[in-house]
Amino acid sequence: MAASRRASFDQSRRAPSAGGAPPRAVDPDGLRAEAARVLSRATKRLDKARARAAACTQREAELFVDPAPFDADLMALPNRAELASAEASEAAREAALRQLVEIIAELDTKAPRLPYRTYMCADGAEIRVGRTAPKNDRLGCDAEHRDADNCWLHASGRPGRPGSHVVVRACQLGGAELPREVEMNVAMLAAKDSKANTGGATRSCHSFGSLLNQCRIPLHGPTWTCMSKDYPYQMQAFSPNEVATWGTFIQSIVPLIAHERTPFKEVPAGRTLRWDAHTRAELADGAMPAASDEEIRISVTADWGAGTMEADAVGAGMAGMSPHYTVHMGDVYFMGAAAEYDTNFWGVPGWPTGKGVKFPEGSRGMFTLTGNHEMLSQGDTYFNSVLPRCGVKNDDGSLAGMPTSFGAIETAHWRVIMIDDSYNSYPDGALSAALDSLDLKAECKMPDSHVAWLARVLGDPNDKRGIILMGHHNYRNAFANSCIDHAKQIAGVLPGEREIVWLYGHIHSFQMQNAPAKVDNDRNPLKAWSRCLGYGAFTQSVPPDTASFDTETTQAWDRRLYKTLTLTSATGPKDEDVVFNGWAELRLNGPQAKLRYYTFGCAGGNCTGGGPSFDYADKTELATETFVVQSTGDVALVEQQLSGSLQLTSLPPPVANVAPMLAVHEPYVN
Repeated sequence: MAASRRASFDQSRRAPSAGGAPPRAVDPDGLRAEAARVLSRATKRLDKARARAAACTQREAELFVDPAPFDADLMALPNRAELASAEASEAAREAALRQLVEIIAELDTKAPRLPYRTYMCADGAEIRVGRTAPKNDRLGCDAEHRDADNCWLHASGRPGRPGSHVVVRACQLGGAELPREVEMNVAMLAAKDSKANTGGATRSCHSFGSLLNQCRIPLHGPTWTCMSKDYPYQMQAFSPNEVATWGTFIQSIVPLIAHERTPFKEVPAGRTLRWDAHTRAELADGAMPAASDEEIRISVTADWGAGTMEADAVGAGMAGMSPHYTVHMGDVYFMGAAAEYDTNFWGVPGWPTGKGVKFPEGSRGMFTLTGNHEMLSQGDTYFNSVLPRCGVKNDDGSLAGMPTSFGAIETAHWRVIMIDDSYNSYPDGALSAALDSLDLKAECKMPDSHVAWLARVLGDPNDKRGIILMGHHNYRNAFANSCIDHAKQIAGVLPGEREIVWLYGHIHSFQMQNAPAKVDNDRNPLKAWSRCLGYGAFTQSVPPDTASFDTETTQAWDRRLYKTLTLTSATGPKDEDVVFNGWAELRLNGPQAKLRYYTFGCAGGNCTGGGPSFDYADKTELATETFVVQSTGDVALVEQQLSGSLQLTSLPPPVANVAPMLAVHEPYVN
């Protein structure tokens, strides 16, 4: 490889021309998104103006047919002329904005294709690799694409095979020589993009899609790490239809085959793992939280640890609810390893120019549970490094740590029970885990000591407080078989056939299942209002419009299209339609528990652009429901509102006052 180096690496970029700064460029994509957002608001204002005018007209008609209307009713009528004027004004504004959006939509935003591919090193150096032989010449010779102080390199091809030209924007680095790691990166990229390479392990970040245009190639280590422009990963990296997903997974798990499973954390002596939701104090055996008028807010999701911009949007939405507690019901991808927790959960940047994604903390605590993916790495990172960084908060705001992978948050009326149903996901070790996960298998039976703790916490027949379970593995699923071993264990410790609420993940979609009318040990061991929240961040194809499993209980699910991914499958290019990601908010207020289910909103309502332009305040509310604990300890659904965008089954409504709601709501105000 020949190289022509610049004289000095400490020169800065060339100064702007004497004519001053160039005119500010227009961002058509940003302009389009902002115009769409303003139009969306204007449409809502127009709808409200029309609704007010229509309500006035209807009320007038009702009063005019009344032979003796009350004067007070007549005086209460709004000024119809003013309402009509307001409606006309909003209609004119909406029409003008709609025309503006149509004009902006026609702007040509496609930039000319550059003659090179761009990669970024971990230390910020930009590497440009020529696409073809003619474009190699443009990259190496045109001043438009290289400067005098850049480093130009050439990989010679074998006879009859063209080589590759590479330019390093070396002015971004300090020192007189290229760092050795940059040279190695350049060498591998040049070899990969030339025809000289006829074998060996090379990989392009572009295989994941256009957002993954920055790549770090470590000098030491078995894998290449491809990242999106701003986030550790993007959705394509987790699709089972993406070839590279399985390669990364297999490369990650092979070193762990000889590892033993981390020992299960038992309940420490003298501990109950029951925390008062109001005071954060750990309750003694037999003690009950004092009654309080304070409403407790808990934000919860599952399958969130993906490190994508979608995960960041969901986390911001959860934090925006000002929760007292946040709960993650398991799965940090790919396998809950330390580096994955760093970037995908704790928010540590994966490299100097990137960023990490941090799970939000509640004002009083943050809990994270096991998922089957944490157990792919035998639970080492989760049990030894993650648990000490979670739990309720101390007075100084630090997290006190979780001694085990389960626990309870309690009020005078409710018990929120967080369970570990994933420790035994792969009981036969990492090799079994690899094979089972390829076949999408995982067990959900809880350890005996965990069940013994549940018996102490839930077994008192005189404790009539409502029960809300949170755990990773699903008790229900509209589209495949479910694991019910954990449900049988819980049924075995409950006093009688208690009716409960169960929030879970594992299935990467939002689903709602009703409590079964009858209990049987084979299919319905529990009377549970089951809600699947596994749509935290992981990729999920749009589900069918018909449920094929749990048809006797499935009520609704979300199958709206978020965006279409372009993948590289085993058989060639493949498009995959995926659904939205989201979270739930639980509010405990006396004997009442209100659940709201959300997905994130995007700027101007447009989520197809793929850019990190989420408008966190603009969220979609899928459903709202209210449960009330009865004197028997059963949890009854008393009120429910469902979005018109949900897919519904033909089951009768589970409660008399089920009301429809709009597909998109105004931002919820705490």
